[in-house]
This record gives sequence, C-alpha cells and structure tokens, in this order.
Amino acid sequence: MFTVGDFPKLFSKANLMALIVFTVIFSIAVIMAGEKGKPIVKAMDNLTAVVVNVINIVMKLAPLGLGCYFAILIGKYGNQVIGPLGANLHKDGACIIQILKISLLCTAFGINYATPRNLIMSIVVAVIASVVMGGIPAGGYVAEIFIVSVFGFPTVSIPIMVLIGTITDAPATAINVTGDTGLAMIIARVVHGKGWLKKAETEKAAVVEEAA
Repeated sequence: MFTVGDFPKLFSKANLMALIVFTVIFSIAVIMAGEKGKPIVKAMDNLTAVVVNVINIVMKLAPLGLGCYFAILIGKYGNQVIGPLGANLHKDGACIIQILKISLLCTAFGINYATPRNLIMSIVVAVIASVVMGGIPAGGYVAEIFIVSVFGFPTVSIPIMVLIGTITDAPATAINVTGDTGLAMIIARVVHGKGWLKKAETEKAAVVEEAA
C-alpha cells in the first residue's frame, strides 16, 4: 500500500498512498538541501501554475462533457436507466464524505462553514458529487475539483481532498452498500407491515413448491 516495485508505478492512481509517501520524503529532502533546493521549489511553483490552468480549462469543458455523456446514456438505455436510479441516488456514505471534506477545508482555510449558504451548498454539492460523479471513471477526483470550484478553495486543497478521499473510499463504499439494504428493509416494513420478512419467506417457499 505504501510502496511500489518500480518508480514509474508511483504515477498510477492505484498507488496513490505510495505517491503521497514519496512526496513527503521528497519535500523533506528539498528542505534539507537549503539554497540548492530553491530552484526545485520555484520549478514546482511554475508547474503548479500550469496545472491550475489545465484544471480551469477542464472545468469549463466538464459540463459539456457530462451533458454529452448522459445524453448518450439516456438515448441508448432509455427507460432502463430509471430501474437502478434509486440505488444511485441513495449514496449516504459518499454524501457523508463530501460533507466531511467541505467542513474540514472550511476549517483549514478559515471559512465560516455554519452559514445558510454554505450549509445548503454543501448538501447540493454532496448529492451531485456522489450521484453524478459515481458513474464516471475516477469520478472521485472530478468531484473534488468540483467542490474546490464551487466553494472557491485554493487549488492547494486538491491534494488534501485526494488524500482524504483515498483513506475514506472503502468506508464510504461500505456505508453505501449497507445503507441500501437498510433502507430497503425500512420501506418493506412500511409497505407490507409488521412480519413482512416472514411473509416474504412464506411466499418464496410457496413459489418453490409450485415450481417443484
């Protein structure tokens, strides 16, 4: 998890934790170099400026790309898209993580999070980021850039969000899956009343006997 067998593998999204470890070690080495490390710092600043411009261009084109993506999806599958829509909308784990990222960054950058605008925008952004971005490959990173753009966080916050997302990805997925099951059970209880599970088992047994 924290190491790779070959240096080029550091730049794969599958080895993000190893890249973070390397970055920390590299940063310490640059600081230890003193004056000789200043050109490296300047080069990194210039590279960061270029990357920020690339992100700005991508974010301006992103709505058009998403629109085309969903237009093709709806045109190809049509009514079938509505069948798994409930599961896509109910991603409580992903929503919790998005709220956590937003509140943490607001605290880190001295932004008052407890305002009506920020609270409402947090809910909207969390739902959009968890529902829409979930169907996009590497959509978590797109969601993080989306959050940065909406709340106006500095671009240096993106690595922080990537780190948080990497650590919380597995727990968020677990909550998403168990949350779907729990919600389905609650709905079954409301619709079919008390003892719905026994009724379902009885009906299933009757169907099996008829088939036999």
